[in-house]
Amino acid sequence: KMTRTQTCANNGCGKQYEEESNNDMVCIHHPGAPVFHEGRKGWTCCKRRVDDFNEFLAIPGCASGPHVASSSSSPSPSSTASTASSSTTFIIIIIIIIIIIIIIIIIIIIIIIITSQSSNPVRPGSTTPSSSSSPHESKEAPVEVYSSSSIISPPSSSSSSSSSSSSQAQKKKTYPAPVEDPEGFKPPLDAPCTRLGCPYRFQSSSSSSPPPCLYHPGEPVFHEGSKGYSCCKSVAEFEQFMKLPGCHTAPHHSFFQAPPSKKTECRHDWYQLGGQVIISIYAKQVNVAASTIVFSDEKTINVNLTLPDDLVYSRSFLLSEEINKDKST
Repeated sequence: KMTRTQTCANNGCGKQYEEESNNDMVCIHHPGAPVFHEGRKGWTCCKRRVDDFNEFLAIPGCASGPHVASSSSSPSPSSTASTASSSTTFIIIIIIIIIIIIIIIIIIIIIIIITSQSSNPVRPGSTTPSSSSSPHESKEAPVEVYSSSSIISPPSSSSSSSSSSSSQAQKKKTYPAPVEDPEGFKPPLDAPCTRLGCPYRFQSSSSSSPPPCLYHPGEPVFHEGSKGYSCCKSVAEFEQFMKLPGCHTAPHHSFFQAPPSKKTECRHDWYQLGGQVIISIYAKQVNVAASTIVFSDEKTINVNLTLPDDLVYSRSFLLSEEINKDKST
């Protein structure tokens, strides 16, 4: 008799299970919703908050219950209500924008009429043109209104080709090679792949060759309600974000995780002064010789600080605007 395995859809679980072995205590998960606030990440059902996204995914569940299979065919009532509410809000915004545009057009027409009448007033004793006037008589020239975009000359073919090539060069970002497992490392059974976005879990060394690793080499980005990765697109819902397929491929998976005791967190802050952005990291007794700050590109800063007791602070800062990395320190 063949048994079909399913993937649990509860937050923080994601394990493979068989319906025959499912019970009320087998699934350790988070019943609450994810929380992202001022760089801190956690769940509404737990008090623990972390800064790193990998540590957020590794927060153990706080409730137990049966596994729940993912249902992609029928959306939940909450998601349906959320979609309907979003559609209604979008339609209202479009209507408001159209009304504002109509009002602006009416105001522009009134201003043009008033300006044309004030520039050609009817003086006393002058004859006003009647409907019986000759068609050869001079008439007032029509008023033409130009926007700032209509007087810009179109770019030449050479400049357009160079700009398109430069934009394509900006879109193609290079990322470092993915980290591989140390030599001789044997992952435990059902260990998850540590690369972002890869859902694969280790089965056994004797099983057939696993599929290639589809992962995200960039960092997770949470900005104004949108969620995504710096290497590809963003979505609005957290469930969609967790299911975003990887945009890069590696031939092997990576299951090795550094001991959590070696990692630490430090408070950081930033402010802008004129044409400079200053990022402050509050850490004591930093080993400067063993620490690195690398400007990998115009929008990414990789910081690795070595602290006492073999502690390491590691973080990548993704900037919203480009910087001059050659003049940055």
